[in-house]
Amino acid sequence: MGINKRTGRDRRRGIRKSGNSRVYPDGRVVEYDHGSVYKQRMTSVICDDSARPAISARYLSIQDRVTIADGLTVRDSLRTIATRLGKNVSTISREVRGHSIDGRYFPYQADRVAAAARARPKQSKLVSNAVLRAEVENGLARKLSPEQMGLLKVWLTSRLDKFQEG
Repeated sequence: MGINKRTGRDRRRGIRKSGNSRVYPDGRVVEYDHGSVYKQRMTSVICDDSARPAISARYLSIQDRVTIADGLTVRDSLRTIATRLGKNVSTISREVRGHSIDGRYFPYQADRVAAAARARPKQSKLVSNAVLRAEVENGLARKLSPEQMGLLKVWLTSRLDKFQEG
């Protein structure tokens, strides 16, 4: 059992339907009962889906989220949806609870929000610091343990910080 074509198109465009009105991502609200259109303040996360790399099976994919939305539309239980996806019911419950708006689950918006939350704002120290990277590579060549490498990294980072201050 699927969904209406317009519902799918609206979901992809981030349009929410509430009662007899539609809320667009730019904040425009169209109320069909009264024939009115107005703007409301919106907060949204914009994430370009086109260049996003494939994610691991550990995370819910957009297909998983659409399956959840379809299951909720036909009033399947969370346990049934979880079994269909091969995920734990608590994962589905947290997803629906965390990404529902006014009791409605929007899979494309949920996927954009989750992708933005996974993004890391800065590079790791090994990428941004060539001296530290060289020392870690040297330690790996000497077959140091992870614990020894961690101590080396802490020691070297503190020395580099002192060197940059003075």
